[in-house]
Amino acid sequence: MLKKSLIILSVFCFILFTSSICFASNLMQGAESTLERAGEGIHNIADGAAEAAGNAKDSVSSMVEDIKNGAENAGDKARDSMSKAEGAVSDMTTDNGYTATRTSAPGTINTGTNFVWIILAIAAIAIVALVWYYGAQADNRNHH
Repeated sequence: MLKKSLIILSVFCFILFTSSICFASNLMQGAESTLERAGEGIHNIADGAAEAAGNAKDSVSSMVEDIKNGAENAGDKARDSMSKAEGAVSDMTTDNGYTATRTSAPGTINTGTNFVWIILAIAAIAIVALVWYYGAQADNRNHH
């Protein structure tokens, strides 16, 4: 019985292994065609991406060129208007004997500004003193 079982098991394994080789061969052929189609699809996608990148480069180049031309035109117009204004100002600057004089006497002290600074200094000293006082008071409460 053992010999008969071993023969049946051997035949079964032989059939199983030979048929699985054929299945694997058929599956590999199907996988090759699938991989070829996938490769073609990836190639088409890469070509499309390269074309899109080229179009984007062209668009950016033309946009930069437009910005450059606009900046040059604005600079030219600004230069023209400045030269026109310079001519108008040079026509208006005639001194006709006019001399400027000081409107305040030398050595006077601007008392309004000085008083503002003095008040601010006193307020700052008062704020520091109050913070110090309340800080010392809180410290004394903790010890008693």
